[in-house]
Amino acid sequence: MNLMGVGPIELMVILLVALLVLGPARLAPTARSLGKLIRDFRSSTENIPSMIEDFIEGNDQSPNHGNQSGSNPLPTPCGTKSRRKRDDTQENGRVNDETNEEQS
Repeated sequence: MNLMGVGPIELMVILLVALLVLGPARLAPTARSLGKLIRDFRSSTENIPSMIEDFIEGNDQSPNHGNQSGSNPLPTPCGTKSRRKRDDTQENGRVNDETNEEQS
């Protein structure tokens, strides 16, 4: 018997250490909550392969992923474009002022 690379002797050592650390009173509730955690994790990851296949095939129908327009799906940070334009304008203004002063 080999469960995920853990043989029977390793499993017994793990259970013995858990018994010593947790004690007999807390071992059962801890094992129960660990089992529930594993069950919830498996149920939440169960449909990931089908979601990946749908995404690869382009059959994703969710409203967040149906971007067919070719535009960038990521939003730009607030003020990035206007700040860049403002910086360009200021630089051009300085250059124009310098050239006007040189021409005078």
